[in-house]
Amino acid sequence: MNAPGNPEAIDILVDGRLLADIIRDHELAYAVAAGEEKLAGSYGGLADISLIRDHGESPLLGCVCGDWGCWPLFATIDTDERTVRWHSFRNGRRDWPLDGVGPFVFDRDEYLAAKQKHAQCGRDI
Repeated sequence: MNAPGNPEAIDILVDGRLLADIIRDHELAYAVAAGEEKLAGSYGGLADISLIRDHGESPLLGCVCGDWGCWPLFATIDTDERTVRWHSFRNGRRDWPLDGVGPFVFDRDEYLAAKQKHAQCGRDI
């Protein structure tokens, strides 16, 4: 499944669920209060797997329109010898608290294998 605005975008799955859907659940109340319900979870995937950094703040999703800067989602990524942890999610355009999202902790070897597999064959991760 790819974003309508960017058919090459990468969909990120966490425990079998689209990350954009997980974020939408947390953004919805804020979007409704702002009178812009359609904005909640309006993420279209990641344009390039190489954009995900191994540590520090990293982009994870871009906008459904295909313009990366329009509606980005960021998280802080910490990596140690055994795990990769995504936490401190934030929307690049709104101050909507996303404290309830994550943290998501992945086995480091499985995580790196999934990134490598996508880099080679272009599948969702």
